[in-house]
Amino acid sequence: MPKHHLKEASVIVKAPRLLNGFEARLVFLRIFASILRLALRAYHDPLTAFMTSIALMAKKQAIVGRIRNIRLVSSNGRYFWSIASVGWPSQAFDDFILNEMNKIRPYRAPKGFLQSIVFSITSRCPSTVSIVTNGTSCLSGSISAFRS
Repeated sequence: MPKHHLKEASVIVKAPRLLNGFEARLVFLRIFASILRLALRAYHDPLTAFMTSIALMAKKQAIVGRIRNIRLVSSNGRYFWSIASVGWPSQAFDDFILNEMNKIRPYRAPKGFLQSIVFSITSRCPSTVSIVTNGTSCLSGSISAFRS
């Protein structure tokens, strides 16, 4: 039988870099332009695309508040502004944005996939997991087997 040899791949990983000030504002401008392109592709109308993008930004501000000095971290060609955020640019970011736009102004049938999950284990409350998609609990149960 022939032996298969795999060549080792060398991957160069750059150290994450903190961005702020003018450089961060330029990246946010590029992110907003990306969101506008996604909205144009989804709605096929510039005014609807622009208004939905603005509504999406307003929804974000309503959730996290108005933060003046948002810091960005650049890591391997993607940008992150929160532990819970999806890196941009990526297909995951595009899917996240399109799903949120669809919630604001529907343009397709909801896909019902998991957008985010909150998971915690504490000693003060029962250890349970609930996963909610589109407002409906689809999984709930005890995780006591995982406790030490």
